[in-house]
Amino acid sequence: MMRRFFHTLLPTAALLAVVACTKDDNVGKTFDNNAISVESANLSFNDEPSTGQAVLKTSAPISAVRSSNDWCEASFSGNTVTVKVAQNYELVSRVAQVTVRAGADSLNLAVKQQGLATFTLDGGDLRELGAADTTFTLSYKHVEGLDITVIPSANWIEATANKGTITVKVAANDGNAKRDGYIRVRSGVGKPSREARLNISQEWNVEAQLKGSWTLSYFTDLDTTKLTRQQVDCTFANDSVYIDYGADGKVAFRFGKKLQKPYSLLMYGSQRCGGKIKGATPFLLLSADAVSQWTGRNEGAVVGGELLRNAQGKLMAKISGLLFNDSRLVFTSMNIYTFDNTPDTGIPNTQTGRHKHADYFFPIFIKK
Repeated sequence: MMRRFFHTLLPTAALLAVVACTKDDNVGKTFDNNAISVESANLSFNDEPSTGQAVLKTSAPISAVRSSNDWCEASFSGNTVTVKVAQNYELVSRVAQVTVRAGADSLNLAVKQQGLATFTLDGGDLRELGAADTTFTLSYKHVEGLDITVIPSANWIEATANKGTITVKVAANDGNAKRDGYIRVRSGVGKPSREARLNISQEWNVEAQLKGSWTLSYFTDLDTTKLTRQQVDCTFANDSVYIDYGADGKVAFRFGKKLQKPYSLLMYGSQRCGGKIKGATPFLLLSADAVSQWTGRNEGAVVGGELLRNAQGKLMAKISGLLFNDSRLVFTSMNIYTFDNTPDTGIPNTQTGRHKHADYFFPIFIKK
């Protein structure tokens, strides 16, 4: 008989399934003359290879038993009929008939076997992963003679199946956004089959993506009417942003990142910067220009922008927020200043000798 190959995945607990042994339709079956009757029977099975028995009461010795189907074998010893059923590879249940002869009488016993069980995946149908290379396994009910096919949706997912275990390997996500994929697990190609699907969601490596070359896009004034955005190149490395002003010098200021969703880029002010501008120590200040306020000597202001992808698919962060969480102090610009007589540490305590080097109104950082 040609086998139809079908496949099933079950939770690990399902491996403990046993032959069903509840009420059997054969129990109590008899002819009117009571020549053969069923005292007990266990002839209802799940899809697995199984063995059951029926104990009969007869007026003459059992002389023969015969099964109607080759997946069901029958034999007898005394008044006990033993039935063995093969693995059911079909999706639906099936029924065979075992005919028992005793003297001039006969009795038909019904043998019932379930089809393959419903597909389920251990641990649910979703895996949420971090950005790093990841390998994990799934368990399924292995049926000898059944080859299952595992089909990944993308080339960053590899999956294989072997005797009850599916091994899934997910490559590191080097992109700038979360990605989603899945694997399909099904039976023989080209035949009706059941199918299970595992969805895979993988985060991206925020810290890795922040490093590298960026563009700082900005306006040169609070009133942006008739203005176009300007740009300056910058580099993110470790925890600092580096800007090269050519002959005027270089500056480096600290940035932060929020590594819980929503992922964000953070800017701190005021802060003393690394580097020199025209031989002087630079400082990064944050301003609420609409009310002529700035962070000055205060170093506790934090503004930021959610890390998103723009229309070109590039990572970006539009910096906004409130200075010191004060609703009156709406952030509008980042400012690079130098001061005469700069102290060895900290922020100058006077505005005397303050020199503006750059104003970045409504700044947006865009990854190159």
